[in-house]
Amino acid sequence: MKFILIFGPQAVGKMTVGHELEKITDLKLFHNHMTIDFVSSFFDYSTKRKHNG
Repeated sequence: MKFILIFGPQAVGKMTVGHELEKITDLKLFHNHMTIDFVSSFFDYSTKRKHNG
């Protein structure tokens, strides 16, 4: 399995680079929002935690 991780601050072109890599290689783009959307269906992140202490 080939895996490339593109990491950086917001709005610097990571997605653009990912799309270009997908065009010139046999790799597939796995966008981080795909994982966030999937996981958020199982966990309720809108609920505030109670602090015990």
